[in-house]
Amino acid sequence: MTPQKSAQLLAVLLLVSCAGTKLVDHWRDPNWKGSAYKKVLMIGVSEQPNVRKAFEDEFAKNIKERGADAIPSYNLLPEVGKADRARVIAAVEQAKADAVMITRLVKRENVVKSTKSTAPTPEELYGLTDSFKTRYEPSSTTTETVVILETKLWDVKTQTPVWTGTSEVTNPSPKRVEELTDSLSKAMIASLRESGML
Repeated sequence: MTPQKSAQLLAVLLLVSCAGTKLVDHWRDPNWKGSAYKKVLMIGVSEQPNVRKAFEDEFAKNIKERGADAIPSYNLLPEVGKADRARVIAAVEQAKADAVMITRLVKRENVVKSTKSTAPTPEELYGLTDSFKTRYEPSSTTTETVVILETKLWDVKTQTPVWTGTSEVTNPSPKRVEELTDSLSKAMIASLRESGML
């Protein structure tokens, strides 16, 4: 991931409405046969400490509400942007975590959508039918902003990813980070619980 993408993640979170957030795809390691993880270290890749803190706190809170423990990483990894591997390993050991969850921005793109115009039929216009059903609607073109986020759950013992989720956020708007994170985390946690990982 480029430094620019790393810097963008939680700036994007500041602008996203949770109403347009969904988990569009996920993968589970078919060879994973472990028990549910007990303590997860949360990492939101960002260069904005205040927003990262809000993101990690909200995600950790939702995991705790569902029976597992979760530790935000900002106190253990205070540096901004992408952390050095050795620093992450040290933070995992300090937190005594058995899993690490990392969320990052994959891409942001604009999607153009068009609608065709509609108009009443000649029969409707001249009263040749019993009802007047069709309204005139001009054709229109709208542009939607779509943000793609990737979240990976890593097994500490094997140091390999065991679950990956891709989230899609449509039409950013000024909302609190907590609102987005609440929507994201609940969808992901549901998938992880179904997989037996939480």
